[in-house]
Amino acid sequence: MSDYTPGPWRVTGNNIRANTEKGESALIAVIHDHWYNHELEPEEKLANTRLIAAAPELLSALERVVEMLSLPDDEWDGEHDTLALTGRVSIALLVISKATNGEEEDK
Repeated sequence: MSDYTPGPWRVTGNNIRANTEKGESALIAVIHDHWYNHELEPEEKLANTRLIAAAPELLSALERVVEMLSLPDDEWDGEHDTLALTGRVSIALLVISKATNGEEEDK
């Protein structure tokens, strides 16, 4: 079990939320101006929010890719494992797109 709130996390305005085991919406973080970061443009704050919200999925995607790449040579199955790795890389690319483009942003 992880020490963080499991994903998926989602962007709702300036908030990052996740569903708890009870199905409630848990507030993970609030992105807003403080006296020390007032110079951030709204687009940059939104991009930061998207990246933070994608953190659990990014971690999972990277763990899956690393797991495949860590197989000993004698356990590598050739075509089957190559297809599996390609699938995992595709998932990682989708999560990267979500983190950088915010395709699943809630308003």
